[in-house]
Amino acid sequence: MKSIIAAEINDYLLSFKKTYSNSHYEHTVSYLKDFDKWITENNIVSKNFDRDIIYSYIKTLKGERRTVNAHIMCLTKFLKYLISNGYEEYLPETVKVLPLRHFVINLTC
Repeated sequence: MKSIIAAEINDYLLSFKKTYSNSHYEHTVSYLKDFDKWITENNIVSKNFDRDIIYSYIKTLKGERRTVNAHIMCLTKFLKYLISNGYEEYLPETVKVLPLRHFVINLTC
């Protein structure tokens, strides 16, 4: 991991490794590596992710509906972890992926 939040991702993964099954843990590692790579490639320099950053990332997700939803759920759990550690993150209330890869987002925060 190389992004500005690489240390936080590693801490998150270490803190939950014992509670996740091996396959769940491996998927979580993969999803967060993708997020880390995207942060680096897009020159994100703040650890506080606003609405635009979060949705810019979500729009890049590809794959089956179930896979995209798993990415989003993983990202949401990680953002909640950051918030619990004092970071100010934008956390979407609801994100649903429709079959045509359109995003329906509830922005009632």
